[in-house]
Amino acid sequence: MDERRRLNYGDRKVIEERLDSGWKLADIADELECDPTAVSREIKRNRMKLGEVARSRFRIIRCQRFESCERRGVCNPKCKRRCRSCDARRCEEECPDYVEFDCGATGRFPHACNGCRLMNRCPKQRYAYRARSANKKALRRASEARRGLDLGPEELAALAKVVAPLLAKGQSPRVVVANHPEPGISASTLRRYVDEGVIEGASNMALPRKVRFKKRRRKRQAKSPRRDLAGRDHEAFCALPEEVRGACKEMDTVIGRPGGKCLLTFCMRDTDIFYAVLPEGKEADSVVSGLDDVEMSACDGLVVGELGVMVALTGNGGEFDRFEEMERSCRAPGSGEKRIEVYYCDPYASWQKPHIENAHALLRRVLPKGSSFDGPTQDDVSLVRSHVNSYPREELGWRSPSEMLPEWGQENLPQAFGMRIVPRDEVNLTPSLIGR
Repeated sequence: MDERRRLNYGDRKVIEERLDSGWKLADIADELECDPTAVSREIKRNRMKLGEVARSRFRIIRCQRFESCERRGVCNPKCKRRCRSCDARRCEEECPDYVEFDCGATGRFPHACNGCRLMNRCPKQRYAYRARSANKKALRRASEARRGLDLGPEELAALAKVVAPLLAKGQSPRVVVANHPEPGISASTLRRYVDEGVIEGASNMALPRKVRFKKRRRKRQAKSPRRDLAGRDHEAFCALPEEVRGACKEMDTVIGRPGGKCLLTFCMRDTDIFYAVLPEGKEADSVVSGLDDVEMSACDGLVVGELGVMVALTGNGGEFDRFEEMERSCRAPGSGEKRIEVYYCDPYASWQKPHIENAHALLRRVLPKGSSFDGPTQDDVSLVRSHVNSYPREELGWRSPSEMLPEWGQENLPQAFGMRIVPRDEVNLTPSLIGR
């Protein structure tokens, strides 16, 4: 017998059925293989209270002798009608043989009226044990027991001193808890403390995921490509060897205000390393120029690796239409040498390049939608990507891509791309990073 075993819905269903059948407490406990006290306490704690019986002569019981009562004329000696069938009877006031009804079943086992033949006519407070209701009450009690604050004032002050500055820098509760497990709380608990306002210096506005949900857009119709992408579509990309697809770059653009500059972004699938440059615009010429800058600043091993020409998976925007010029290396003009090999996602299928979309979500914390990219410089962009690459990821065991580079044998990558590794507690993903 496991004395610490908790009763579940199946056990409560057995208790209900056995009470309806009039079983003894010891027999129910033996069937459930638990202590009889546990069964008795379960019934008493989770029984449901029933309402009063309708005051009808067919359903009300006033006296313990009601069933066998043959008295007549208690209220009027001339009345020949039996008192128990009289609508005007007041047994408790007028009958000398009145004995108050009290079965005692609710004060001791079974603590409920299950199986009682007089249940629907009893004037006393009635209780019933129902498995479904009892299970809900037990789960609600267990949930309420875990609510509230488990930390004292001093512990809350120490917690606020650690987490409030990090939340103010745009770090999520999950990252904060992963980097600082010493308070011994979970990310959901930290989020609840912030929501309840018990952590000084932290508010809901500091939580990056505390956003409004926009109205769902109607499903768009798939559009036909502007150019023939046979052999370059997502189906052709999926036909590539697995090791080639795993080492590819995902490429996209992030727009600022219409008509201004945009960001040309890259994310390596195998390392999650994020890179971005600031071309003059969102036109095809600007994208080609941005690729030229990346090629000239990066070492050969990052453009043409061990698996051959680096594969790039990009979206269907018009800025990526000139794939021949995007693929042609600028280091040897006229030689036909390739720097990348471009493939395209399906229309409206951004989920096919998830790594760069996740990187964009972090980028947008620093450069929100609608902000202009005309003011920031390439040094500002390099600073932003350094902080993005230093942000811990759950899929990396709460380590950042920058921290993982030595294990991947690419410790020289930050220098090649002009990045630096930012300490965890200094990572800032808010507009204040670049003075906005």
